[in-house]
Amino acid sequence: HPFNPEVFQMKFKWLVARRYEEIKYEKMDGIAKITINRPQVRNAFRPRTVKEMLQALEDGLKPHLPISVLLLGMGADMHMASLFPGADRLEEALAPDAPVLMALRAEAAGEPRITLTAPVLAGAQNIHILITGAEKRAAIERAASLPALEAPVRVVLDNATVHWAE
Repeated sequence: HPFNPEVFQMKFKWLVARRYEEIKYEKMDGIAKITINRPQVRNAFRPRTVKEMLQALEDGLKPHLPISVLLLGMGADMHMASLFPGADRLEEALAPDAPVLMALRAEAAGEPRITLTAPVLAGAQNIHILITGAEKRAAIERAASLPALEAPVRVVLDNATVHWAE
């Protein structure tokens, strides 16, 4: 379809999906919108803001689970999604009762990350891992015999189709 500039003039009817202190969480026709709502501090966020955003994101994602097709990459350190070995809350993110999403910190990631947790990833109906190079091929072969805390990709490996290219 050609670009229609009238779209920007349209008024959308967003409905409050749930009330929060620091964010606005609204929905319209199957679309969710999260807006930081702390104008008094120029929308700077703090841990409570992040917690509310995670709750709203989870609420938006849950109706669409399980994932039909999951396509993952993997790092040479055997991380997938943002589940890195050595992450501060990795054990919690790997637990069977983990929430849908979690914020984690790992030195290898460089900055805090929000990730789907192991139960959500492992619960996908079709799982594919795409890797390239000899280093990652050796890593995924090692991961098969390591615990998930050392090789997070392990949680999906048994049910995944691995696609490898040199």
